[in-house]
Amino acid sequence: MSIRIAIISDTHFGVGRNTERFEDSWETAEEAFEKSKDCDLILLPGDIFDTRIPRPEDWAKSMKILSQVDVPVVAIHGNHERRGRGLINPVEGLDQAGFLKHLHCNHVVMDIKGKKIAIHGMSSVPEAYAKEVFKAWNPKPVEGAYNILMLHQSIGSYVFNPLEPPSLTLDDLPEGFDLYISGHIHWTEKTKVHGKYFLIPGSTVTTQISKSEAKSPKGFFVVEINGDEKVEFIKLDSARKVFYKEFKVDHEKSSDINEKIDEYL
Repeated sequence: MSIRIAIISDTHFGVGRNTERFEDSWETAEEAFEKSKDCDLILLPGDIFDTRIPRPEDWAKSMKILSQVDVPVVAIHGNHERRGRGLINPVEGLDQAGFLKHLHCNHVVMDIKGKKIAIHGMSSVPEAYAKEVFKAWNPKPVEGAYNILMLHQSIGSYVFNPLEPPSLTLDDLPEGFDLYISGHIHWTEKTKVHGKYFLIPGSTVTTQISKSEAKSPKGFFVVEINGDEKVEFIKLDSARKVFYKEFKVDHEKSSDINEKIDEYL
């Protein structure tokens, strides 16, 4: 019997407030969760919200979406949600309200269709300390379970912000896990580490214009476990299209440059 796991990352609820893009995060998330209805487990690798202290309206919308999910949801918080020691972040708030299970340097084991699924999660920490925190946590696979390692960091060459270079690399990820996942990066990537899939689902919504995001479709991954893994990327039809164009100029007048841009548009 197969088990289907949806991995939906970086929904950034509330992004684009007071702009025409404000509904984008809600529309794409609703489509993603609707297309995950046949899944047995949903993983959220961080940045569910766009801010550390969401507005009541954003709380209400997020809870309405999550209240319609009838399978377990396991999440970590991202850098957009990270708060200081002793303060509750919004993902922890959703945990305490019963909408999901929040992880940070710990794991949870679930029985799904008679199979043990162990989800190990480290929520976002400042990039400079990620390797140190990860080493101190030192996650170990649970024997007899399908083990998933979930992070929200820049890792190795997958850098979201060049001003915050990553301290973690793919080589730092321990062997023995069946699936590796990272949020935070807003474009999609599928590769392997230690012979197992390493997945970056990307964001469901565009938060900034970049060449990488313009080239990568918005969506989420579904991993089907039935002996071997089958990985499928589900594209979101409601995602706003992004176009990225570079213009080379050489001592041209601003009016000529603007004319080129207008012609392209």
